[in-house]
Amino acid sequence: MEKALKAVKNPDNKLKFIRPLFERLNELLVEYYNQSRLIPDLALPSASKEISLTPLIYHAAQTAYSGNNRQYLPAAEIPIFRGGTNSGRLDLALFSDKNIVMIECKSRRPKLYGNKTKETLIENALQQAASQLNSAEVETLKFDENDLRRVVKVACVALNFVVPYSKYKKKGGASLEVDFNHMVSTIRASSLHKCITSAVFYGPHSVNQPKGYISVGQLFVVKQVE
Repeated sequence: MEKALKAVKNPDNKLKFIRPLFERLNELLVEYYNQSRLIPDLALPSASKEISLTPLIYHAAQTAYSGNNRQYLPAAEIPIFRGGTNSGRLDLALFSDKNIVMIECKSRRPKLYGNKTKETLIENALQQAASQLNSAEVETLKFDENDLRRVVKVACVALNFVVPYSKYKKKGGASLEVDFNHMVSTIRASSLHKCITSAVFYGPHSVNQPKGYISVGQLFVVKQVE
């Protein structure tokens, strides 16, 4: 069974401060897959994919910035007000001396060769995350009115691309990797103001093979919400 996996770095852009988190997240996905053939955001049903990613994002945030001068302390599933008496939970927040980064993440599991436009799927998911961020009362995350830290809102969509097992057997992992990376390049070219990172893993594993599909790779698209 093929096993070689790698994480692909994105080019510099205005979201470079958040890039270490998602690059580390991809590295962790690769490590999990190499050790267990499990992919964390496939370990729960569709409605729970984002919940199953949260612990991994938290772990990535704890380690991604450990070698840098700027330290971000992560907190996950934070109770937060969303206008009036409504409340909800923020997926993740990163706290530093100067910034508070609010992150909402949406998870999708599209087919690599599906007919749906990938860019449209990504934009719709980012808009959902942005809407949740804009409804959140940022004061919830601050000590008091004297807390002058800048609040940065970041929307994220995590996409785990799958293909039918029959196509994997026919094309082979190397060919699927080429197609996946080509798709990532196309998305990156049309997303100049987004941070994009990806990881490749191919081959049958114990989570979604019974459904007739295997994973090809993971893609994170991140956008700052103004």
